[in-house]
Amino acid sequence: MLECIGVDLTVHAERHALMQRIDAAGGNVLVLTEGILPYLSEVVVAALADELRQVESVREWIVDYIAPAVAKARMQMSAGGAHALPLVFSPDDWVAFFSAHRFEVAERRSLIYEGAANGRPFPMPSEPTNAPNDNTAKTVTDLFGYARLVPA
Repeated sequence: MLECIGVDLTVHAERHALMQRIDAAGGNVLVLTEGILPYLSEVVVAALADELRQVESVREWIVDYIAPAVAKARMQMSAGGAHALPLVFSPDDWVAFFSAHRFEVAERRSLIYEGAANGRPFPMPSEPTNAPNDNTAKTVTDLFGYARLVPA
C-alpha cells in the first residue's frame, strides 16, 4: 500500500505524531523523502533520522544526497532563479552522518548514471568555474544521487 503523507518535518510535534502513526500501523515501512532532505537543516535531518530509527516497522529509507561543492555550484548558477532555495543539508560525509544516526547504506544510485541509462541525461553545469573542485567527492556517484538506507 502506498500512502502519501503531508507533514512539516521541521515541526517536532508533527514529526512525533507521524512517528506514532507509522508505529501504530506496523508492517514493513519504506520512507521516501526524495526532494526534501536537501532543503532541511542538519539538525532537523538528524532528528528525523533518530525518530525514524525508533520506529520498529521502518525497514528502509530512501534519501537523496548532494556533495557540498555541487550544492554551492547550484546556488551560484541559479542565484535569483527557479532554484534559488538554498540546499541546506549537504554534509561533507553523508554516509558517516547517517551512520551516526544508526542507518547504513544498502544501495546507492548516481543521478548522472541513472539519467543516462534511462535516456534522461542529468543537466550538468556548463561553466567550469562552477564545477565542484573540492576533495569531498571521490567519484561521480559521490556528487549527488539517491541512497536506500536500512537500520544498522
